[in-house]
Amino acid sequence: MADWTIALIILIVLILLVLSSLTVFYSKRGGKKLAEPKFEVFKDAKGEYRFRLIAPNGETIAVGEGYVAKAGCMNGIESIKENAPKAKIVDLT
Repeated sequence: MADWTIALIILIVLILLVLSSLTVFYSKRGGKKLAEPKFEVFKDAKGEYRFRLIAPNGETIAVGEGYVAKAGCMNGIESIKENAPKAKIVDLT
């Protein structure tokens, strides 16, 4: 095989690897790129405020309880942000 053919094959493989790794960073919510995790605040069917924690890959990894007031929901998010990093895992199985 010619040197240019081998170089072309290597280039195509590298491009495919880069493109496949980029899909990890796209959410399932409209294909928008997420730089980091985020909290989404929304109203549920009962009209209560809730939050969900969305991972960079677009997966929902946590959903908060329902709150009557938006301020309560926002406080819930702040509580998670403050307490989760230092929380211990207790296995009750």
